[in-house]
Amino acid sequence: MKKFIAAAALCLTAATAQAATVNNGSFDLTAAETSALNKNGWGLFDSIDGWTASVGQIEVQTEKTLGITAPEGDTYVELDATSNATIYQDIALAAGDYLLSFFYRPRVDGTGLDTNDMIYGTNTSGGDVVFSQNILGAPNDQYPHDAWSFVQYSFNIAADDTYRLFFSALGETPTSGCGNCGALIDDVRILGDTSVVNEVPLPASGLMLLAGVGALAARSRKKS
Repeated sequence: MKKFIAAAALCLTAATAQAATVNNGSFDLTAAETSALNKNGWGLFDSIDGWTASVGQIEVQTEKTLGITAPEGDTYVELDATSNATIYQDIALAAGDYLLSFFYRPRVDGTGLDTNDMIYGTNTSGGDVVFSQNILGAPNDQYPHDAWSFVQYSFNIAADDTYRLFFSALGETPTSGCGNCGALIDDVRILGDTSVVNEVPLPASGLMLLAGVGALAARSRKKS
């Protein structure tokens, strides 16, 4: 019984150690923001819960816009509004190892163009680059046009601080502007190490498991 309880506790620790730290990684909208979407199911915002546009605006789209189903929730973001856009959020991270993940999809189906190019990364509060990565030349074998591709990148945080996570569009059409093109992203997550366990509420499944472990422990004591 003690071995079972220890194993269950270990499973809980492992589950809670991988703690999501991104606020509104699925780009959900409030009721008021949803009502502000146009007849084609998309809208432009200077900010939404968790995210701010430092360049351009945040273009939130729904399945009605392009017939594309979001990987998570009902909405996703196109990193281009009326021109190339940059969106960000500031996140408090403790020192340790982390894994950033998100879904990416190129909107434009055309090789040899840079319309779907983007850059993502994290900076310190002082503006120093922690990491910066590009997605260039899509669609290609790694990032096909008619599918969401899962992207992940591991990085290390050297010191406790508030860090800026950002996503930026890089592409332009062969002539001018980006307009109806750009990188699509959704379901942004950062998974952390045990340093962030205490910052995350225990999920309902975890509470049920703890309750079950407690009941088994009580039964064991009665039998003994």
